[in-house]
Amino acid sequence: MTLERQTKPNLVPIRWTFDMISISFVIYRIKLVHKFNALSIQPFSEELLKMYFRKFLISTLLIGVATGHMPNTELSGDSVHFSLHKLSEAVNTFGFNLFSSMRRIGTSSNVCLCPVSLVNVLSILHYGARGETEKELSKVLFFNDYNLTSTEAAEAFYKLQTELLVSSNHNHYFFNASATILIDEHSNVLQSFQRTVEVLFQIPLTVVNFKDSAQRTVESINTWVAERTRIKILEIIDKIDESADMIVLNAAYFKGRWVHTFSPSDTTYKFFYNYGSRSHLKKFSIFRKVPMMSLTKRLRCYFTHDYSILEIPIRGRNLSMVIYLPSTKEGLFNVENILFPEVFWDNMNLLHRRQVKVTLPRFNFEFHGNLTENLLHLGAKTLFDSHSVNLSGMMSRKRVIFRDVQHKAFLSVSEGGIDAMPPRNSISHKIFAEKYDILFEVDHPFIFFIYDKRLSMILFMGHITEV
Repeated sequence: MTLERQTKPNLVPIRWTFDMISISFVIYRIKLVHKFNALSIQPFSEELLKMYFRKFLISTLLIGVATGHMPNTELSGDSVHFSLHKLSEAVNTFGFNLFSSMRRIGTSSNVCLCPVSLVNVLSILHYGARGETEKELSKVLFFNDYNLTSTEAAEAFYKLQTELLVSSNHNHYFFNASATILIDEHSNVLQSFQRTVEVLFQIPLTVVNFKDSAQRTVESINTWVAERTRIKILEIIDKIDESADMIVLNAAYFKGRWVHTFSPSDTTYKFFYNYGSRSHLKKFSIFRKVPMMSLTKRLRCYFTHDYSILEIPIRGRNLSMVIYLPSTKEGLFNVENILFPEVFWDNMNLLHRRQVKVTLPRFNFEFHGNLTENLLHLGAKTLFDSHSVNLSGMMSRKRVIFRDVQHKAFLSVSEGGIDAMPPRNSISHKIFAEKYDILFEVDHPFIFFIYDKRLSMILFMGHITEV
């Protein structure tokens, strides 16, 4: 059994020409029938040419995946861009909704979610779902709200995973989402479905015998996740429920350097008020001394009556960490109650540069959550009901017991960046204290985001209640 991502099939030396005038289908409307069962040809409507041309290209890709022969061509840039835009909105809205659900269910400890990786793996289930299960997942993932089809989602995720989120020395960061779907071999996964999703979504389906190979599978998966997250996440699963037919596992890790690094010599121990002043939530003491980093720079910020916002850029000019600091020590949950996707993006447009002195705690933590209850709360009812679930586009077995959606994320913030070493020239040569207009002192619970500016997509989000 291997857990490496599916590699691209060898390209066949076939010349594909897509001339908008010369192709014979310009006088027909080509409608892609799901799962490539048939093509229906109807009188052509000219205004739909662009949309169906894109569908022709993506269907060519899908057929190539299913048969193991990929055409040497690229998808329409405009159509992919449009699909990515819709996917970004769906990912962001899903992230806020899931985060809100966790708070309502009662999560008061540190939280770190990776919406893009979660939507990616759950999109595979949506791709294989039919009937009521498909409708529910379309609502949960907000595909309905943004008119995103399963084909467009597959198209967009393929672009994301193979080009836009690929880490390199050039973009100065490392982003990894290690996900797999464990499926018991008796569920009879459709081979054409497996080949398709492993290429388009870049996520392996791990088909094993839950009863005979449970422990070996657990060890293999944990080793795979540890390697892919650079030994930051050592374990994502400790055992397999032998009564289940399917389990979703998702681990996310990010590493990036600040554009403006903090000097370790400026780090001092100061108080951080864990859980604010909510004494009924405290686990140890309400406040304790923690290493507090310090930096004075011109940074983008914005202030309201309820909270203050600070953007800390990450090298590569595409990514930033954004901090929402409540105006009061106990104001975290009040801010979360009024923070929605449209508010977040409106605020991003209001950020302006000021000379800011920021003090930020140095911290790291690992978040692990079973999101089953949250997804049920968001509306994925039939997915977890073995008598009602319909995954007939994915497997031939009708009665499927789907147990868990396990999500794990690691976050470490230090002087150098997010899981980054402190700068080499770490000695501060300041003789006089630097002047600043604004003091942004992060000494109590706050909300954070790591987002991609190119895509307007949130990669990570959560809150810190305890350091």
